[in-house]
Amino acid sequence: MKYIDRTLEKAILRASERFKVVMVSGMRQVGKSTLLKHLSDRTCVSLDSIKALDTANRSNKVFFEQYPSPLLIEEIQRAPNLFLPIKELVDTSDKRGLVWLTGSQRFELMKNTSESLAGRVVNFELLPFSLYELEGKAFEQKPYLPSNSIKERTLKGMTDDALWHRIWQGTWPDVVDDTPENRDNFYNGLLQTYLERDVIQTGINKLRDFQRFLAILATRIGQEFQITKIAAEVGISFTTARDWLSIAESSGVIYLLPPFFENIGKTIVKKPKLYFTDTGLAAWLCGIPSSDALQNFYNKGAFFENFVIIEILKSWLHNGKRANFFFYRDFTFQEVDLLIKDGTTYYPIEIKATAHPEGSMVKAFDTIKGGSFTRGPGALICLTNESRFIQKDVIAHSVFDI
Repeated sequence: MKYIDRTLEKAILRASERFKVVMVSGMRQVGKSTLLKHLSDRTCVSLDSIKALDTANRSNKVFFEQYPSPLLIEEIQRAPNLFLPIKELVDTSDKRGLVWLTGSQRFELMKNTSESLAGRVVNFELLPFSLYELEGKAFEQKPYLPSNSIKERTLKGMTDDALWHRIWQGTWPDVVDDTPENRDNFYNGLLQTYLERDVIQTGINKLRDFQRFLAILATRIGQEFQITKIAAEVGISFTTARDWLSIAESSGVIYLLPPFFENIGKTIVKKPKLYFTDTGLAAWLCGIPSSDALQNFYNKGAFFENFVIIEILKSWLHNGKRANFFFYRDFTFQEVDLLIKDGTTYYPIEIKATAHPEGSMVKAFDTIKGGSFTRGPGALICLTNESRFIQKDVIAHSVFDI
């Protein structure tokens, strides 16, 4: 398959001029290694290789003699004992970008790098393709913020049917344009690889229960996460459910959107909302057989919301930026799907799977106000074909205007 440019490329190259170690984390098969190999012709070794992993575990000295720098080490989480030798290696040289790493367990990797490589490493997260990347406009995507002006659309856009097909199909590099049969085979293989190589490494041996846990999570996208209910449905303890959730999040399968925490004089919900980093995987886990079936699915609005939020998340993460994202809900039933914090300003966003946006859909935006922060312009992201103001500081537009 022809290489597709990734927005994250520029951030990686800039970081490699400043830091000695660059790490890219993300779910398996999102394109981490393909991206890094495209950017640099360097020694490459995957720790999924039994021989390479054995060498790493037996002799650090032999490992770095066999695989000299500049070096790309794939799936570094499989050999955490290499972090200290990497520190020793880069400390003997003034060269930048000496070692590049990829890994599939973000939290554990961050812990190891912060302990062993503090000041020497920069970390990025890669998600499946964005709409910009799929349209060949990777370097035109900027971190999304609502504005007070209607801008000319950058992306060509799709019909509603084509968009729902993309939501159902998913945006993994190996599946974006494949047949339904091959799509099913891909997700089945992806899940088995994830379970057998990553999940089992965390000490979990009830792989079928963990797979069922993921399937139940997929039916809860867009909802506040009720861990006690999930645990009861799977038949596991609260502690086990909490640990499994952490593993699913750290490996990039799910994204937990935290609640708004500023004190604005109301009692607000404190549980995070659950999303999958790819709606195609969520649809497959739910057993939804086609994009037509998804359009008639009882939870289609949550799938659209999930897709939009992750597209916005990509616009930040793939530009190497931290995403300060939240949602708002209080016990008076006022709700804002997404709040993006930039400085001391919050930008409210509502997401609706409708082609007919109305000002009443964003009335909850008025609850976002306080003495320590300001509220910026808002947006209603929906299925409309034409951007327009629905309030003086709120524009309704499509996902292709992000």
